[in-house]
Amino acid sequence: MAHKSQKIAAKQQKKLTKEIYSKFGDYYKQAGPRLNEYDEADRWMDGDDTLIWSGERRTWVPKVFPNLIESIIRQKVALLTDNKPKIYVYTIPEAEFIDDPKHIEMIKVHSQNMNMAFDHLWRFNKMQSAVEMMALQGASYGLMSGRCYWDQRSNKGIGEIRTEFLNPRNIFFDQAVARVDLLDGSAETLIVAQPKPKSWFRYYFPDIPVEDLPTAEEFQQLGGQFQGIGFGSNENVSDYPVYIEAYHAKDVGEDNPTGKYEVQVTGLAGSKFLFNRPVEFSPVFIHPYELRVDSPMGRGDINRLKTLQKDFCSKLSQVSLNIALSANRQYIVNPAKLGMKLDELLEHSGEPGYYFITKKLTEDVRNAITDLDTPKFNPELFQYLFYLPQLMEQVSGLEAVLKGGSSKKARQSKYEVGKQYEAATIRVRNTAHHMEMMIVDMGKIWAKMINQYYTDPRLIWRINTETDQLDKNIFTFPQDSDGKNMDLDYVLTVQPDTMLPVDIQSQVERDMNLAQMQAIDPQTLLETMNHPKVTLIMERLKQMREEAQQGGGGQQPGQVAPQSGAQQNAGQPVKF
Repeated sequence: MAHKSQKIAAKQQKKLTKEIYSKFGDYYKQAGPRLNEYDEADRWMDGDDTLIWSGERRTWVPKVFPNLIESIIRQKVALLTDNKPKIYVYTIPEAEFIDDPKHIEMIKVHSQNMNMAFDHLWRFNKMQSAVEMMALQGASYGLMSGRCYWDQRSNKGIGEIRTEFLNPRNIFFDQAVARVDLLDGSAETLIVAQPKPKSWFRYYFPDIPVEDLPTAEEFQQLGGQFQGIGFGSNENVSDYPVYIEAYHAKDVGEDNPTGKYEVQVTGLAGSKFLFNRPVEFSPVFIHPYELRVDSPMGRGDINRLKTLQKDFCSKLSQVSLNIALSANRQYIVNPAKLGMKLDELLEHSGEPGYYFITKKLTEDVRNAITDLDTPKFNPELFQYLFYLPQLMEQVSGLEAVLKGGSSKKARQSKYEVGKQYEAATIRVRNTAHHMEMMIVDMGKIWAKMINQYYTDPRLIWRINTETDQLDKNIFTFPQDSDGKNMDLDYVLTVQPDTMLPVDIQSQVERDMNLAQMQAIDPQTLLETMNHPKVTLIMERLKQMREEAQQGGGGQQPGQVAPQSGAQQNAGQPVKF
């Protein structure tokens, strides 16, 4: 009986694998033009000069390729990921316990714990580097994506949530859909195909013989697609097995109270079946770098910059050629009239100080050689070349004021600079908002996985910015009467623009005004200024405050005295 059930299971696994391969083939054909665009984007980032000069050129003809595309994209990515985003997690109270003070207090404490857990996961997964890579791929390809999964062997064996960026090359789905959402049926199947080393399979699937896994070349012979997957034209991964995760949206029927689709995930190593199980959510998050009206694939910066880059390189190379020809003049020579063999002339041409011996008269020699004048450039050409890089920065949204420059040569007030900075960040902020929405999608997956896997109390270390010390915290998820984690819902937000560079001067002026109104404490003001010795100063203020209280009162240290505009009534209190 057991043998029969195993045979049936093997038959079902084989059928499911065949269905996934069929879907994979269809989606791969759809993705052909997209993968070609990714290949071209990689060539632009690498500075491949064949994108501009496809034909053969003589070795002495200069090819000048200042890669402004790569420079602009890296500057923009640095702006977008300058700071850690401020993520806030709010737990939604249960409707039937909305008037229960104990329940509300539990919700508040749990929200604090969730924020603490999110800070821990951000550090544990080195998310600053991961988000930077997602932004770089978004600027190049137009799509940002990542995957969350549970690593049972990490964090000293108690397990932890892992998050990794996904190369958009490795993601396949029906590109005719408006958006990729399996839970509401917007997309039916999502396939992630990644070349992985055998050591990776040995770590996550210790029960399977990794030596028997088909490599990428064998995988392609079996009918799987590989070209363009993984790392573009990198052939070093050909010995890696291809790990496939296929997510299916399956309707659970009329008895489903949520009305959502169930997500079924199937894992394959090449053609070898690994697992098939249901999940409550899709652990893959995908978001466009910038929106497109005709596709969910998004739009990057390279498509809008490459035409200007071509023009800049070709014009600059022409200027370089002109300078080279000015130093090494061109001539038309009649060897017979010159009275010299052509080979002898070519052998010594370009060598200064060499004497040519000829029986011809000097006038005959002059008539035998005609100097070709190098064409003179229009001075406006250099203005055009100077303008092109600025135009590329404007097209990408990278204004000069964002890089610390000024839009005017004259001195400007702080108000003017602030307004220019605000106007200059409009394009960059639009992209930043898409990254913030992607982080919110990732945070929703984190919240679901915390609910699923944080079943036992666990130790989480937290950096206390007030004391500059590590605080030891025990994270405990609220449980119901059955001893299981409560099914809670959350609202996640990312404070807008927290990933962009901060205008410290404007924030300091704002908090100085609030401090004069006694609306904030000195520590908040010091933190706004990013003062390196906040803790030391606060301890000193505390000591001075205690000494002042023991000495009989007076103005408290750290308290900013309110002042009138002209200081005429210094002895009278000022009313606000």
